Amino acid sequence: MLRVRFHANIQDPRPINWPVKHPYWVTGEGEDYAVIVSYADDENYILANWPEASHLISSEIDGYIFTDRFPKPKWFVEQESKLTKRAPDKCPRCNGRGKVRSTSNSDVMCPLCKGAGTCR
Repeated sequence: MLRVRFHANIQDPRPINWPVKHPYWVTGEGEDYAVIVSYADDENYILANWPEASHLISSEIDGYIFTDRFPKPKWFVEQESKLTKRAPDKCPRCNGRGKVRSTSNSDVMCPLCKGAGTCR
């Protein structure tokens, strides 16, 4: 996982996709840019969500760290709670059955969980 600091559009520094997977913060601004700090799987994640991103500075980290300056965003807390409401051990594609209906109307092994019924 990365923690990435970068410059983005000062007029609208929000990501172009929503919801995003990782928390982010608008931490300041320059004359013609906003400063964003975001967690990411890789720098491609940043560019997919902020195509105008420039001046990327990345650091490898082990996981999220929330502080007074970088608190856990409210939207992220809500997103986490929605994810935990569905049974975490059930595969979201086959709902734990291990099989899905194919285009020929027969049951086939779920391609996501490989028939295990769980994605863990």
